[in-house]
Amino acid sequence: MNKLEYDEPINIFVSTNEEFTHKAFLYGKTKSSKPGYYDLKDGDTGYFTIDTITNIQPLCSELISFLNCDFDNFNECFMWFTKFLTSYIIYIGEEDINKFEINKFYSFSKVKNLFKKYYEEIKKDSKHGQEILSKFVDYIFNLNNIKEINDFSTKIRFYIYYNSHFKELDRFINNHFSMPQGFSFRTISDIKGNTEKDLIKFFKSKFCYEIEPNYSTNNENIYGILYVTLFQFVLNNKYLIKKCKNCGKYFITDNPRINYCNNLFKGKQTCRDIGNQIAQRIKQENEIVYGKYRKIYAKKAMLVKRNPDIEVYKIDYENWKKEAKEFMDAIRSNEKTYKEFDKWLDK
Repeated sequence: MNKLEYDEPINIFVSTNEEFTHKAFLYGKTKSSKPGYYDLKDGDTGYFTIDTITNIQPLCSELISFLNCDFDNFNECFMWFTKFLTSYIIYIGEEDINKFEINKFYSFSKVKNLFKKYYEEIKKDSKHGQEILSKFVDYIFNLNNIKEINDFSTKIRFYIYYNSHFKELDRFINNHFSMPQGFSFRTISDIKGNTEKDLIKFFKSKFCYEIEPNYSTNNENIYGILYVTLFQFVLNNKYLIKKCKNCGKYFITDNPRINYCNNLFKGKQTCRDIGNQIAQRIKQENEIVYGKYRKIYAKKAMLVKRNPDIEVYKIDYENWKKEAKEFMDAIRSNEKTYKEFDKWLDK
């Protein structure tokens, strides 16, 4: 997509089998009059075409791109806009829309000038949506390590969060369009109350409870598409969404132990390369701290053995051994770190 840096033509294209144009998409009165999902395709010709896509990507790649996009960066936001132009024309006035015709080529500068006019509004809405969806994703995959939901499946977390925040989510997902109830999990009549606390309490008491998906609707705007891909991703249940501990961006993995993404971070090094280096350094540092612990342990034990008649040595040894064991247990459960342990040993 580097070609977008130059003043090249952009082709706004609708397949010949599409019954309605992108103008009808904006002003259509019924849901059936709106085309589906559009994607920006970079061909070898140097032109860009927006073409129809009938399937939704199962690995949530567009959602990850959305969550990681810096909408304050004009160029990044513009790339996202061109990729889903038919969703964003809801922001564009009729006079501006009427300047574009189907199946004609338009220069990069003309499309960019159109985007500039509506950039602030698109940016504001996109950042708001990014915040809403990132909170949803963080909850589903428990990226904030909430203990109460740690043992729940991603489907259960999806149900809890959606049903306790559905007003905010639906208002955003619909994005001026009507979306009938669907692509969620069927409401459970046994639950009393619909707050997050009520739902957590219910699922803790019904640990093996199965929830059933509802596929009763579809949605053609980009925010609806992102929501539906997330729903299908959760149903797939083969992958996880995590946040990279180096760059802080979202990424997809099938290994819960991986904490770094494969994006380039510095030069030719990826975050995972840097993560491996950090892990190796931490391992070496931890081994040094553990070695210090073993030396202190041995010294205290030897002091008691050589002075069996001095009770204060024995009491000090037993208390220290107990506290050290508790610290080591906390490290194994990720509640404390070797760095904290090192400071404790020095004291």
